Amino acid sequence: MFKILETFDTKLSADSVEWCTIEGFRDHFVCGTYQLLNREQQSESLANNTQKRQGTIYLFQVVTPGKLHLLQEINVPGVLDMKWAHVLYEGHVLLGVVNSIGYLQLWQLTEESQMNLLVETKIRCVDDEYLALSLDWSTGRSCWNQSTEARITISDSKGFITVYSISQEKLHCLGSQLAHQFEAWITSFNYWDTNVIYSGVPLAFYRFSGEVSQILSIDDRKELIELIFTNSFS
Repeated sequence: MFKILETFDTKLSADSVEWCTIEGFRDHFVCGTYQLLNREQQSESLANNTQKRQGTIYLFQVVTPGKLHLLQEINVPGVLDMKWAHVLYEGHVLLGVVNSIGYLQLWQLTEESQMNLLVETKIRCVDDEYLALSLDWSTGRSCWNQSTEARITISDSKGFITVYSISQEKLHCLGSQLAHQFEAWITSFNYWDTNVIYSGVPLAFYRFSGEVSQILSIDDRKELIELIFTNSFS
């Protein structure tokens, strides 16, 4: 039987909640929000050439007996997805965030339970506006070798899948592939073979029936992403 222990008003629409999996921080979680600006704010946004969507990252700690302690509130562009790296990477507890202006951000959780922006990059350097919709880390298996280069796969609203690696606190683009004709709402690694990436498009969003999914493969030698399988179903 479930019962409500605590509630918190995020003010904006909350679309992502993620527990930290790192030992010593498993009572921490983040909540990301996303909201379109109203018409008056939109006009100001266009005049100032700034983002048209706003968001917040909330960092919480759950304290006995299940109460929420707000540790930090960070104003950011609209958050579409967030994922913690499953293990420490180069000694850091890392949170990946993708947002409404097409950026990938990596935030570091410090020992003092504060989030600091470590590095960020525009996912694809093009003039078109697009949303970064989903991300996943290649670190999902508990037996993952921490000396291995970590990768991040990102999907966006133009249908592209882009893969980055991280080393020495820097992001490196390994490749980008147009995988879908519609918004690519989800992407993830095969944790047992991290050269394989899954992505999917919910066509029901466009009033079609069924879904389309694709499987991509990374060729490290050529730094390419290639399609190895596609499927549609209803």
